[in-house]
Amino acid sequence: MPLSRVVAGRETTTMIFARISSCVSRSVAAGIGIVCLFSISAQAGASVAAGEKLARLWCASCHVVASDQEAGNPDTPPFSEIAERADLSEASMEIWLAGTHPVMPDMSLSRAEIAALVAYIESFSAN
Repeated sequence: MPLSRVVAGRETTTMIFARISSCVSRSVAAGIGIVCLFSISAQAGASVAAGEKLARLWCASCHVVASDQEAGNPDTPPFSEIAERADLSEASMEIWLAGTHPVMPDMSLSRAEIAALVAYIESFSAN
C-alpha cells in the first residue's frame, strides 16, 4: 500500500513527514529572525559607541556631547536638546551633517560615520 494514503483515518508516514518539515521550517525561520534582531541590536550599539567617539572628537569643543562633559559653547545646543527637537528627523540630521557649514568644521564624514553620529544623538532622546 502506498505511503501517501490515509488508512482508516490515520496519518501516513508521508503526511507526518510533511507536518514535521513544516514545523522545522517555521522554527528555523524564527531562529534566524532572533539572530537578526541580536545582530541589529549589536550593530546599533556599536554605531552609538562609534558616534560617541566622533562626537567627542569633532563636536565637543562647541556642543555638550556627554553627561560627563562640563561645558560647551553657551550659544550651541547640547546633543540632549538636539535629540528632543521635534523638527529634526534622522534624515534631516544626516543631510545637515553631510553638508558644510561656516560655523562648523568641515568634518567630511562618511555615510557610516554620519549614521553613527545620528544614532548617538538619538540615544539622548527620551522617546
